[in-house]
Amino acid sequence: MTRLLVTDLDATIVFDRSVSLADREAMARWRAAGNLLAVDTGKSSFATRDVLEPLGVVFDYGIVFTGAVLVDSSYQVLSARYLPDGVARDVATRTVDLPGVTTYATTIETDYILADNNDEISSILAVFEPMTLEEMDSHRFIGVPLRVTDDALRDRLDHDLTQRWEGVLDCHRNQDFLDFVPAGATKGSGLRALLDGPLSGAGGRGVDHRRLLERPGHARRRRPRRRPSLVPAGGHGRVRDDRGLHGRAHRHDPGRRPRMSENGKVEGKKSIGTRVRDWFSGGDPDGPAKIRTWATGDDGRWRGYTHSMGKYVTWLMVIACILYPFTRGIGSILALIVAIFLMGGRALIERQVRRDVSDLEEAKRQYGLTRNPEYLQFMTLRAEGLLEDNKILTPDSRSLLQGYVQWARERQEREDKKQAKKARKAEKKARRESAGQEPDQCTDAAAKDEENKPADAS
Repeated sequence: MTRLLVTDLDATIVFDRSVSLADREAMARWRAAGNLLAVDTGKSSFATRDVLEPLGVVFDYGIVFTGAVLVDSSYQVLSARYLPDGVARDVATRTVDLPGVTTYATTIETDYILADNNDEISSILAVFEPMTLEEMDSHRFIGVPLRVTDDALRDRLDHDLTQRWEGVLDCHRNQDFLDFVPAGATKGSGLRALLDGPLSGAGGRGVDHRRLLERPGHARRRRPRRRPSLVPAGGHGRVRDDRGLHGRAHRHDPGRRPRMSENGKVEGKKSIGTRVRDWFSGGDPDGPAKIRTWATGDDGRWRGYTHSMGKYVTWLMVIACILYPFTRGIGSILALIVAIFLMGGRALIERQVRRDVSDLEEAKRQYGLTRNPEYLQFMTLRAEGLLEDNKILTPDSRSLLQGYVQWARERQEREDKKQAKKARKAEKKARRESAGQEPDQCTDAAAKDEENKPADAS
C-alpha cells in the first residue's frame, strides 16, 4: 500500500535556507520505495521552489500558502483560493508606514515587497520583487505576510486586522511573521483538500491515510495500553511482566528447569558466532555504522560546503601509530604534519567558500531590491568561478552554486528581453516621428516653390 508522508519546511527540515543531506536522502529513499511525499508550509509556491529546487528536493504534492494553494511536483497549480479584491491593498496600506514592519504581498507567481521598515531580510522570505500600492490593483493576491519584530505590535495587528476582515481572512503566526490568508485556509484544511481532491481518485487509490487527520492542526491522542495483571492464578509462583515480541506476560516458576535448545545450549545464552559478531559491533546494534563513521569521518550531518578531511586524517593517525616503532617517531611526525596540512587547507578553503556563498546570497537580495543587472553578472561570474576553481566542493555545494547560476541567467534573460523590447519600441517611435517629419518637409518645400513662382514671373 502506498503511504503518504507530510512535512513542514521552516524549522522542520529547512534551517537557514538549507536541508540536511540526511533529510534529503531519507526523502529520496521514501519516494524511491513508491511512497508519496508532500510538503505543507506557509511559504508561497515561489519561495518553496526557490529553497528546495537548488537543493534537488523533489516532492509529489505541495500544500503552500498555509493551505490556500495545492501544487504538484512541477509547481503547477491544482487548486487555489484568493483574497477578495481590495483586501490585500487595505492590509498593506495600514502597515507600510509602521516602524518595525516589513510588508509583503504574494501572488501565485511571485512574492512582492511593499515596504521594509526593519532594514534586514529574513531567511524565511528572502527573494522578492518590489511593488507599489498603486500596482496592487492589477494583481490577485493569495496572502499578505507581515514581518513584525515587536511582540506587542504583532499582537495588535493580529487582533485589529482579523477583526476588521472577520470571515474574510485568517491570520497564522510563523516565528515573527503574520501570514494573512483567505478565511478557513490552514495547513490542516490544505491537507484535507489534498486527500479529498487529487488523492481521492485514481491517483490516491490505496493511499494509507486513515489516521492522518482526526482533527486538523491537532495531534492524535493515543489510548493508554492496559498493563497485564500481576496477580497469578491460584496465588502460586511469581508473575514477571516479561513481555517479548508477542506482548505476552510469562509466568516465572523458580523450580522449573531452563529449557534447552536443539544444540544442547541453554536457551538465551548467546552462541560463539553471535558473541564474535557483537564484539566486532562494539556490543551495539548500531556498532557497524559507528565503526564506519569513525573510519570515514562522515556521520551524515552537514559539515560544510567542502569535503571533510576526517577520513584522511583518521587513517593518517593510524599510519602514524604503525610507523612509530619502525621509524623512531620520524614517520609519525611526517604523517601528523600531513594531517595538519590537510585540516588547515580545508579550513581556509571552507572559510573562503562560506564568504563567497554569503556574497551570492546578498547579491541575490540586493537584486530583488534594486533590479540592478550588475548583481546578476556578479552572481554568474562568482558562482562559475567557484565551480571551476574548487575541486573539493561537495555535490550539494555544486548543486547549490549551479542553482545560483541558473537563477541569475534566467533573470538576465528576462532583463535582456525587456531591454530588447524597449529598444524595439524606441525604434518604432523614432520611425513614426521621422515618417511624420518627412511630409512636413515636403509641404514646406512645396510652399516655398509656390512662393518663388510669382517672383520668377515678375
